[in-house]
Amino acid sequence: VNQKNVPVAYSINNGNVVRDTIRYTMTPNMYATFIFNTKADLSDTGNYVFKVWTEMNGDSAPNNDTFRYTVRQIPNETALLPYFQGFENCGDETEGVNYEKDHHLEKVQ
Repeated sequence: VNQKNVPVAYSINNGNVVRDTIRYTMTPNMYATFIFNTKADLSDTGNYVFKVWTEMNGDSAPNNDTFRYTVRQIPNETALLPYFQGFENCGDETEGVNYEKDHHLEKVQ
């Protein structure tokens, strides 16, 4: 049976439940991408266990309504932008390619 205005929810690490509604018509066995209005804050390092589910009243098969997924946020260095990489000190040969002074590339045997 087609469904419209499907209530959906998510929680992270069993925390607060965030609710929203899929407002377009969904058909049986349909795959869809939905973006919640309330964004998740994944700024801290660690594991985030997402639980996402639908909340349809009268659902005849509620056992297939929940999806769980773990996201691991690893520490990242803060990038200072703009970032420039110079290649002035690379020499004349890099990974088997000879860059001639006249800008001609030739494969090094």
